[in-house]
Amino acid sequence: MTEREKIFNQMKSILENKTNGVRSADLIRLIKEALPETNIHTIDGSVWDIKQKMDNGQIKDIIRPERGLYILKKYLSQEKVNENYAKDVVSNVIRDTTKEDNFYSPFSD
Repeated sequence: MTEREKIFNQMKSILENKTNGVRSADLIRLIKEALPETNIHTIDGSVWDIKQKMDNGQIKDIIRPERGLYILKKYLSQEKVNENYAKDVVSNVIRDTTKEDNFYSPFSD
C-alpha cells in the first residue's frame, strides 16, 4: 500500500468518526498523529490531491460543503446542502455586484 493510499484510508476513518466533518488543518493534524512515520509534506500533498480528485468528481463519498471543511457525504443532510448552496449564491451575487468603482470616485473627470 502506498503512502497516499494509507493517508486516504486514514482520512476516511477519521471522517467516519466525525459526523460534523473536520477542518482541513485538524484533519492534517489527526492524520499526522495516526501516521507519525509519514512526512507532513506528504500528508499535505495527499490531502490537496484528494481535494483535486473531489473537485474533478473522481471521489464522491467525501465532500467539501464549505471551504476547508471535509465531511462524508452520508453525514451531510439535504438541509445543510441547501443552506450552503444559498450561502454560495448570495456570496456570488455580492461578489459580482461589488465593483471597485462603487468605493472610489474617479481621479479625473
